Amino acid sequence: MIGTCKFCAAEAKLQNSHIIPEFFYRYDDRHRFLNVDMTGRYPGFEQKGTREYLLCRPCEQYFNDQFEKPMKRMWFDRHILPEVLTGDGIIISGLDYAPFKLFHLSVLWRAAVSTSAATTVLLGPHEERIRNMLAKLDPGPPTRYPIISRALYLPKTREVAQGVVSMPHAGRNDGQVVYSTVFGGCAWYYVVSSHNLDDTIQEWALNENGRMFALVDELREVQEIGAVFENYENNANSNKWQDPWKRGRRLTSRSS
Repeated sequence: MIGTCKFCAAEAKLQNSHIIPEFFYRYDDRHRFLNVDMTGRYPGFEQKGTREYLLCRPCEQYFNDQFEKPMKRMWFDRHILPEVLTGDGIIISGLDYAPFKLFHLSVLWRAAVSTSAATTVLLGPHEERIRNMLAKLDPGPPTRYPIISRALYLPKTREVAQGVVSMPHAGRNDGQVVYSTVFGGCAWYYVVSSHNLDDTIQEWALNENGRMFALVDELREVQEIGAVFENYENNANSNKWQDPWKRGRRLTSRSS
């Protein structure tokens, strides 16, 4: 498809870009994941996450090299999260501040320039500011677009909910605009506001030392997606579908 690249504005053949990279999805042996939607109906199988023609080939490669590959190495190759979550909170450390933050901003930015109904991100003037940060590889200070997280586990087993992916959505907290998304076993919150964060929340946010504090919660406690799984679980029980939380299932649940 020929069009205008959202990142560099060049007229070029556009790539069918993922909003959230493919490596966060979990597939079965036929390369399928389970798509759970708001209706709670019997989930269908899909083979690709939400994608859109957004970037030219050089910009797609730039995003892959500068943001996606470093994130994959940090998050999965270093096994940042344990397989099973215990307690009420966890210190996440060992992160490389700049590439980690820029990766998250790249997801937020892609969602903002996307026309997909699966996301509700409207950044206004912040869209161009974040694009410039990505182009200059400038993560800014932790107080600029702070990143907060909650580590999520599956019911019954407390296994990290690695397979759950949801597109970014808009919300508000204490008068501030906050965008939330789920991938990599965590719910992520991006604060897009000129107001200062509460001191306690600021202490939890990603800092320049590559550390952040994450509350530990069951997946169904996440307001943004809890209703999706509640509907599915109710239907699964009444219709005698396979237990969605059975240990060892190799399927991905995606809310959208």
